Amino acid sequence: SVPISCNASLAVGLSAENKNKNRYKNISAYDHSRVQLVADSSKGQGDYINASFIQGYHKKETFIASQGPSKVILGDFVRLLWEQKSDIVVMLTNLVEQGKQKCEQYWPETTDLELGEIIVKLLSSQVLSDCVIRKLQLIKNQATHTVTQYHFTTWPDKSVPSTPWALVDFQQRVFSQPTNKPIVIHCSAGVGRTGTFIALRNVIKEAEDTGHMDFYTTLCKLRQDRINMIQTVEQFIFLHEAAQVAIACLGTTIASGDLSQKIDELEEKTASGHSKMEK
Repeated sequence: SVPISCNASLAVGLSAENKNKNRYKNISAYDHSRVQLVADSSKGQGDYINASFIQGYHKKETFIASQGPSKVILGDFVRLLWEQKSDIVVMLTNLVEQGKQKCEQYWPETTDLELGEIIVKLLSSQVLSDCVIRKLQLIKNQATHTVTQYHFTTWPDKSVPSTPWALVDFQQRVFSQPTNKPIVIHCSAGVGRTGTFIALRNVIKEAEDTGHMDFYTTLCKLRQDRINMIQTVEQFIFLHEAAQVAIACLGTTIASGDLSQKIDELEEKTASGHSKMEK
């Protein structure tokens, strides 16, 4: 079974001063892998944000898995983009899903948006069938930084897209943009859809490198750096399907090993009624 957490310390994120910055009570960032913002007590700015560094398969690729910003941390979220000089932000949730606010809007439609010390300007917006690509400009003290936001719009919360093709195409679009900065990826909690997206990238790079994909080890590694990455068995199965589609597009054959056996094991219910994936 795969524990949802690795028993690492969550002390900073669960502290009295920071717990209101977590969108969900049961999801916060581990101390050892959390992204630390530049603190400035004179402006009431702390160093905590519910976001974690996640290593890509290759050392040159780094991800930041983040929760979708709540009203409380809108300013902190754009500080994250500014301080990390991220060129790419990947959004895997819609702002509202099933009548619930899943993420606050951190970009403007028309008038520039002022979030703390940073002004966000929308330079362009391209609407495609499964995604929207926005060019954002961040402005602080007359300095500027441009970020491309890739917003995938057809992935239901705690579920999976209707077909893997759209996500594979979307991911190829994202990674066709070169960057040497951390890529910020968020959904609502920053674990289910975000974890699945990062895992897909990592197993594809592993396949290119070794000719094999180790889904189970990939999942375990993700959960060492952020709690509950890939939330459901359904998402784990979808990861496998999407990886096979991606590899077929790349023209590589892959030995997927004992995946079906692993899925059977993970779907087994424990005494608590949860599957081994969710316990």
